[in-house]
Amino acid sequence: MRRVNVTRGRKPPELGTFSHFLRTAIHSKGRRETSALLRCFLKLAADWTGSHWILKPTGLLESLGSLTTKFRNRASHIDELGKQDYRDCRELVIGSEGALWKLVVATERHK
Repeated sequence: MRRVNVTRGRKPPELGTFSHFLRTAIHSKGRRETSALLRCFLKLAADWTGSHWILKPTGLLESLGSLTTKFRNRASHIDELGKQDYRDCRELVIGSEGALWKLVVATERHK
């Protein structure tokens, strides 16, 4: 497997940036037709067994939105998170039905 260095001295995209990209990929037919990056992403996703979860509004996009609004933004900007917040965040990200597990499964390639 070839490793790709996507940052080359630049910061990797933040959650909000990737959420915006994914929202555009899901909802904007015009941008899908004109953006080389979106076309490449959709071509790549077509080989994934669970691309439907990644490309539906209630899939990865919703998980990223929950992570951002319920936990990340609160912790970074206005609020202290408690033990239950930590447990809820952990469940959202790495729980048995968590987004990270779903992402790993979704990006497996078709045989």
